[in-house]
Amino acid sequence: MGRFYSPESGLGLEPRIAVTYITRLYLTMMNAELNKPFESIESAHEFVALLEDSIREAADDVRGHLRDAEASGDERQVRALNLALYKLTQLATNMHKSRRALNDLRSIRRLLFTERELDDISEPVEIAKRATTSF
Repeated sequence: MGRFYSPESGLGLEPRIAVTYITRLYLTMMNAELNKPFESIESAHEFVALLEDSIREAADDVRGHLRDAEASGDERQVRALNLALYKLTQLATNMHKSRRALNDLRSIRRLLFTERELDDISEPVEIAKRATTSF
């Protein structure tokens, strides 16, 4: 596999950038409650928000590496980092859409439970109204 030049050491180093970010994302997932990570919509929403933060941090790191690669003139590394940044941007967009969908589901659930509670309350009121008007 290709090696990238490191100005600090003067040696070719194996590219580890992708492994670092994948590891970070995996650890974020592992830190979530593994037994029942999505027990509720709220826990799934929280997980997606944490994942979004990790993706944002990873993209910031890639941007820093990209600036360094552009300064050193390493065209191959620049292309690879641009591709990584593009994929991280896609992933961030998908996570944002997922978080919005979870927000919608929470709102729908609240509406449904509120309607049920109102139905449960209004049913005895309707019975009481019928009882008092029938005299």
